[in-house]
Amino acid sequence: MTYLLDMSQLQQGDIVLEDGETKCISSAIKKITKSKYSHAMIYVGGTLIHAVAKGGVFSKNPQRILRSSESSFKVLRLKDTLLELNLALVCDNARAKVGSIYSIAEAGKAILPNNDKTTKKQFCSRLVAQSYNEAGVKIVDDPCFCTPEDINRSPLLEEVKSCVRQATQADLDMAAKIDPNLENQEETLKWLRLARKQLKSEGIEVQTINDVAEHLSKDNTWDKRICKHIESTKYLQLYNVDRKLNTYRYCEKEFSAKVESEVNMSDFFNFEFNLNRGEIERHGKNLMIAQNNYRNSKLKYCKLHVKLYRNILKENECRLKIIRNYKALEPSIGVAVNEYLNRVSSLLK
Repeated sequence: MTYLLDMSQLQQGDIVLEDGETKCISSAIKKITKSKYSHAMIYVGGTLIHAVAKGGVFSKNPQRILRSSESSFKVLRLKDTLLELNLALVCDNARAKVGSIYSIAEAGKAILPNNDKTTKKQFCSRLVAQSYNEAGVKIVDDPCFCTPEDINRSPLLEEVKSCVRQATQADLDMAAKIDPNLENQEETLKWLRLARKQLKSEGIEVQTINDVAEHLSKDNTWDKRICKHIESTKYLQLYNVDRKLNTYRYCEKEFSAKVESEVNMSDFFNFEFNLNRGEIERHGKNLMIAQNNYRNSKLKYCKLHVKLYRNILKENECRLKIIRNYKALEPSIGVAVNEYLNRVSSLLK
């Protein structure tokens, strides 16, 4: 049998531990730390943020992580509901680390005591622990040097059952499709690598997209050079890749056929709506920040990102209109869809 995470049961800020089956490095980590788990991720709503040796910190669609055993996953959640007020910030912290380089050397030091030298590079358990720590929640003794097992033993966390389910044929078909996130990841890394190399030659260290933006706000002389790197990739053109992979989201006839083929229509509508809601909340915030930065700096870098986030939100708007126009839409879903359509409209003015 094949299993995957049940996204309907996951909550923002959940920590997902995974056994990383069949990988030599994963086996070594589990053996050394005497743990069943070798990888840690954060669920930020609709997607996971994690750090891997190939690619660094990026998002991962939970639907594309298939395992042969239900016990391959373990989901942890904060015990104290008061601390959950920090979860939105935890997720923002994790997203802010996207693009960071993975450090095998520093990951290896996590099993050693008394580490005092760290960089902005990442590995999986550091990403999780630092994202929480920066939101005021210290889930492990040393957020910079910890292992998945340290997180697993955190007294602040508890296991959440029923977050794993058996994969359906539709799940298997979906996982077999081309993953658009991989292309986006590669295109982002292309220009980040170029920017890192050029800035490093001047003694400037950057890791993430946010680091680049922060540096440009202080020294705009790099603006045109960084934008040239961005425009040399497909980074700005991948906002509509979903149209090729999930055509039903953009065609009323196909959408109706898709709905009627679903075993549980309610779950399907909730998933589609929540997917767009999460993107609108995230990219709406990104758009407002980019617009404000552009007003203050007039940087081309900010202008490019304003256009990118507007294009992403226009895709969300299109998808929500398809949902809204379904002939038998539940009134409660219709109200929620219209609320977010109004929000998008306001953002795009």
